[in-house]
Amino acid sequence: PSKKHSLALGVANLLKFPLKRKLSSATLSKKNKQAAGQSSSPLFSFAARSSLVCDPCQIHHHTPDPGSMQASLRIDVVTLFPEIFSGYLTQSLLAKAIDKGLIEIAIHNLRDWSADEKHHKVDDRPYGGGPGMLICVEPVVRCVESLRAIDARPAELVLLTPQGRRLDQTIVEEFAPRGRLILLCGRYEGFDHRVVEILKPTELSVGDFVLNGGEVAAMIVIDAAIRLIPGVLGDEQSSWDDSFSRGNRILEFPQYTRPPEFRGASVPEVLLSGDHGKIAAWRTAQSERRTREIRSDLLDRP
Repeated sequence: PSKKHSLALGVANLLKFPLKRKLSSATLSKKNKQAAGQSSSPLFSFAARSSLVCDPCQIHHHTPDPGSMQASLRIDVVTLFPEIFSGYLTQSLLAKAIDKGLIEIAIHNLRDWSADEKHHKVDDRPYGGGPGMLICVEPVVRCVESLRAIDARPAELVLLTPQGRRLDQTIVEEFAPRGRLILLCGRYEGFDHRVVEILKPTELSVGDFVLNGGEVAAMIVIDAAIRLIPGVLGDEQSSWDDSFSRGNRILEFPQYTRPPEFRGASVPEVLLSGDHGKIAAWRTAQSERRTREIRSDLLDRP
């Protein structure tokens, strides 16, 4: 079967045969494929603290190779729903960066740090009353302490919450070069506040709205961060010129491609002129115009 067909079958099997809760983390990396003897086809690989289960899923035990090159960025994601990431990790630039060994992503099931061996419970009712459940402090602290110990690099601990600092490109530029992130994905009514008091994470929000959980927010952080790792993008200039980026803190200029005319809408003549000086000046002017019209607040920032 083709490479795409093999990938489709692997993901379909993964969704058809859910993992048992004993599995503690999911990792997709070039090292995993080599350890599994599957370097020719991309597979969603898992590491477990206990015995591996679910052979129909084509899942392989991850055995780190001490001699392999360390990834430029390792991201550990802690979640109650690791299967949400199964398709995301096998697509587009992220999958290619993982395959090159530039990025390492590990997905960890918080329930594996539960003291409740029978039900793996990690939540409870809030003191003082109120709706919903809170994620308990004990499993989160044990989990983070365990993850911090598996890599010598200090990790930036991020708790994804609507109450956090608003994520923007400058924060991403601050985090990406550090080499290691741990992302905590909330659920229900959030975390026992002692998680913040004890672990002192950076609290981040992706916007003034509420999601069902932090998993989608974690994907946003991952997508933004990997773009700044050398070798991930085909053209490194992209991460410099994009809206909000280091070379352009305002909105990017409009862009066009073939055909030159469609239903009466034409590509601006200057872009067809071949005059790079005029093209650069036009793009600068358009960038400023679009920012004034759509996001004038960006012009007031230092």
